[in-house]
Amino acid sequence: RDLSIEEYCAAHLATLTEMAAKELELLQEQGSTARGMAINYDELPEILWHEILPKVFDIHDISPQAQERMEEASKSYSKGR
Repeated sequence: RDLSIEEYCAAHLATLTEMAAKELELLQEQGSTARGMAINYDELPEILWHEILPKVFDIHDISPQAQERMEEASKSYSKGR
C-alpha cells in the first residue's frame, strides 16, 4: 500500500532520529571528544542551562537573571513571529 504524506514523513523522521542516535552511540564507543548530545524535547528549556550549556558549550556560570531571560524567551513560538 502507498504511504500517506504523514506516514512517509513519520518514517523519514524515524530514520533520521535512528541514524543520529546510532552515530552518537558510535562516537561514545570510540571515545570521541565530540560534545553533541541527544535530549528529550519535553525537558526544554531547563535542560539548556543544566546540561547543554555546561556540557556542550563549557558555559558553567549562568546567572539566575540569564536563566529567567532564557525561560521567558522559550515561551514564544519561534516560527510564529
